[in-house]
Amino acid sequence: MNLARSMTMEWSEHRIRVNLVAPGAIVTPRIPLREPEAERQACKVIPMGRRGTTDEIANAITFFLSDLSSYVSGQTLAVDGGYLAAGLFATPEVAKPGATLGIDAKQ
Repeated sequence: MNLARSMTMEWSEHRIRVNLVAPGAIVTPRIPLREPEAERQACKVIPMGRRGTTDEIANAITFFLSDLSSYVSGQTLAVDGGYLAAGLFATPEVAKPGATLGIDAKQ
């Protein structure tokens, strides 16, 4: 994020905007949905109660590429279903060392 801010300071005079998309827990072919109960448990820490989709990340990127964000630079957009807004350690289960959102990339 600091690099994006720094780049914004350097490149804005050239009309180059620098923004970031910070994805949360996203369903991908490599990290698919789990069984319903396991998915529900994993998503308890996400205020929207579900993982996002790659289309939702693409929509955020499309916003930054469009004229809708023509006066936006040096920003980070968290596309995470409200996870950061709720606090990184929203529940005691997540605060445990080594805990994740219940998403294991090894599966």
